[in-house]
Amino acid sequence: MNQSSMSWAPKRPPALRMSPQSPDGLFMGSPESPESPESLESPSPSRSFGGLRGAMSAAALGMTEEEMASSASVRRSRSRRSSLVGLNEEDMGERMLQGFTFAKQLGVGLTGSVYKAWRKVDVGGRRSSRRVNMMAKAEDEKDGKFAAVAVKVMDKAKILEINETAHVVQESKIMKSVSKHPFIISMLESFQTPSAMFIVMEYAAGRDMFFMIHERGTLTLFQTRAYITQVTLALDHVHSKGFIYRDLKPENLLIRDDGYLRLTDFGFAKALKPGERAYTVCGTPDYLAPETLRQQGCNRAADFWAIGVLLFEMMTGYPPFHGQTHSDLYRRITAGRMRSFPRQFDEDAADLVKRLLKQSEGERIGVGAEGIQKIRRHPFFKGFSWTSVLEQSLEMTRPDVAPDADKGPEDVKAPVKVECLEQPCHLSLAEQELFKAF
Repeated sequence: MNQSSMSWAPKRPPALRMSPQSPDGLFMGSPESPESPESLESPSPSRSFGGLRGAMSAAALGMTEEEMASSASVRRSRSRRSSLVGLNEEDMGERMLQGFTFAKQLGVGLTGSVYKAWRKVDVGGRRSSRRVNMMAKAEDEKDGKFAAVAVKVMDKAKILEINETAHVVQESKIMKSVSKHPFIISMLESFQTPSAMFIVMEYAAGRDMFFMIHERGTLTLFQTRAYITQVTLALDHVHSKGFIYRDLKPENLLIRDDGYLRLTDFGFAKALKPGERAYTVCGTPDYLAPETLRQQGCNRAADFWAIGVLLFEMMTGYPPFHGQTHSDLYRRITAGRMRSFPRQFDEDAADLVKRLLKQSEGERIGVGAEGIQKIRRHPFFKGFSWTSVLEQSLEMTRPDVAPDADKGPEDVKAPVKVECLEQPCHLSLAEQELFKAF
């Protein structure tokens, strides 16, 4: 996605979910088959009223489908875009939405689209969260009204169709738990209307790591050390909160205008208790750990594997494993048949990559009792200050990006129309209940 500001859209095949395994036990799915285990067991509901969704809704109300379709209350519900989020919550969400001016679309993902928006702020009032008000301090001194934010909009009907309800609800909860970290995107607030859910985040007006690597060339040793440090610290924070991330890739690392990165997109993150494993196959093909592909389940060790893949790609411009097909790629990953290191590849960096890409989870650096301290003490980081990175006192290479033309909502001459907000809402009470915990 070529644009003057932050790019959120994936540049490689989209993330995947589960697919049947091959006779030899390896996962053989492709990004074009985003099914979860649940969707393999039951058909996805139709977007139109009736069918499986209609039958489920009718049964929940003790009615036949015909009775429900002709019900006056259902007709009223459709006509006023209402459902049963709860009257107060519905009204609050609609009121909050009125405070946004959508300036442009930043990207499209599996579960929703991300937009740059200008957020109306009432300093000292209750309309915006305290964190949004703090972000707007500079703008408030000028006009007292708006702050630039990124908004992820998720169409509830689409979420139901692709069977991603649980993951979407989980994403909001996880972001609330982990976002207070210098290298993780800040979640400012979340809310819902009858037709959609919204996650409001800080707006990172720079670029993503994919752009830096693939359009500006491979990174210097200094940049690589600094960014791997930030990624490691961010993932360690996620792990300390009891989650695994499972979707590390350059596209999910946003570079702010100060040069520091933010980890984003927690759609595949999952809570794990000690000793538990996650068995859904999800993530980006190039970054999948071998235990995931063998359908043995994974834990936080899979995130350290992904750091090794990222380190290799930062320094070469391509991932360490390659195959003509997804099946070939997966076999090479599980066999440990990675590409050769280029002649100019730093020796200490190569050693760190090898230690991160161990086939055995317990042998990967960062996984043992010493945790990330062992990575910190690796020769690749000799003389490099992790403390300076954490304190953000290190001067980073700033992205060469032209500033956005819009400085406020008054500069947005043609606000973007969000499709799911333009259509009437046909969701039933039973369907809205699925989103109650968001």
